[in-house]
Amino acid sequence: MSSAPTIMEIHKHNFFSDARDVIRQRILKNAVLLEKLKPIRQRLSPAHIGLLCAGKQLKSALLDSSTANMVKLIKTESAKGRYLVAACSIPSGSIILREMPYVSKLLLTYRGQFCDNCLREVDEKVQVRCNGCSVIYCSPNCEVEARAVGHGFLCGIDQSLFELVGDNGVSCIKTYLICTQPKEPAPTNLKNDISDFIEGIPDLVDNLHLRTPESIQSYLTTAIFLTTIFNLPSSIEPTLVKIQAQLACNIFGIKRLINVSDASVNKRDDVAVGAGVYLAASMMNHSCSPNAMAAWGVRRSAKEKKGDGGGIDMREMVVVMSREVRKGEPICISYGPQLGKVPVEERKRELAEKYFFDCECEVCRNINSNVSDQCYKCPAACRLVKLSAIDKVCPACKTLVDTVKRAETEAQANQLFQSESTHSVLKCLKMRQQIYSADAYILGATYDRLAELYQSKGLS
Repeated sequence: MSSAPTIMEIHKHNFFSDARDVIRQRILKNAVLLEKLKPIRQRLSPAHIGLLCAGKQLKSALLDSSTANMVKLIKTESAKGRYLVAACSIPSGSIILREMPYVSKLLLTYRGQFCDNCLREVDEKVQVRCNGCSVIYCSPNCEVEARAVGHGFLCGIDQSLFELVGDNGVSCIKTYLICTQPKEPAPTNLKNDISDFIEGIPDLVDNLHLRTPESIQSYLTTAIFLTTIFNLPSSIEPTLVKIQAQLACNIFGIKRLINVSDASVNKRDDVAVGAGVYLAASMMNHSCSPNAMAAWGVRRSAKEKKGDGGGIDMREMVVVMSREVRKGEPICISYGPQLGKVPVEERKRELAEKYFFDCECEVCRNINSNVSDQCYKCPAACRLVKLSAIDKVCPACKTLVDTVKRAETEAQANQLFQSESTHSVLKCLKMRQQIYSADAYILGATYDRLAELYQSKGLS
């Protein structure tokens, strides 16, 4: 029995062309699929072709220049690839990135509740409804912006398109539209602007060579659907395959606090209401014990008036340091699983399945990372062992442990943890980092608490 084609083979011209021809013929001969294509094609017009050829220029100022110089990009040939490091010593609590997404979307579940463009909560008194479909915006400004970056192309067909190619396909064609738009030159006033090294979606990892033949076939089928629907040249199908793989690796959930009903209890929870690709943030490597965290919806734009595109822009990602770092130290966030929430074996499995790497961060290399009763640092900061609550002396370096002082610090930190102030909880985190090992579960809970406060109260 012949083996399944590898991803390297699928990129060879002859095989790729044959695979595409076979899938295309299956689509064209499937009466049910062709029937589903009709309502979409009936709504297409010459304007759709024009939008592909003459899009609005993409804004290059995705990064805030006031923070972009705090980090720099390192390029390597190792498994780390490209990653961000601190360009200088950065204190805990510092904002190192403010970034708008290259492409973003509101999840369909929340349509009508939040603006389809900026993800702000919609005020019924000033909301704007698209004339061509049921999409709702918070202001005329957002409607204009959305049309310029994809809605003008997808207006009236996105729901039917979603039913045919899924969320993956809709995101793919929207991203392709933005990719085809010319990019303005980056500002020249930044000495170390990481946007100089970022060329957009084509610059992001796709891990295609690690994906299964079944995944590649699924991507390819979606790509052929899209070119068939929109009468696009088949030559772009490899690009559409790559975009789908890149979205799978690099998309962030855009979270905000919303009211959630759980049985008879109403509570506010941190929920992903949208998703976006952030070019600079995608360059940050993962750690299960990260030194930075991402938050959304924490800064107001210049215009505060509702209905005028003002207020909090929920799409802006803000990356905040959760501990102090030295110059040259890698900036790491958590891709999802992190200490204090998920056991090491489960973390490593999830990261391998979704992001195709074997996590070797400090806490994953430590075979005792899940021993909850050994969670304290040695007072002399030796990294050879972790201490339990009853240890009076570090067994490695023989340093005496002042358990009374440590208990006092714990009590103060626990009190600060209950505060509604981001400043107080950040102080709690610093105190806990002084006494607990990097993989202690209690630090994971503190990171979560701090991220929740950043979401609800901003960075003041």
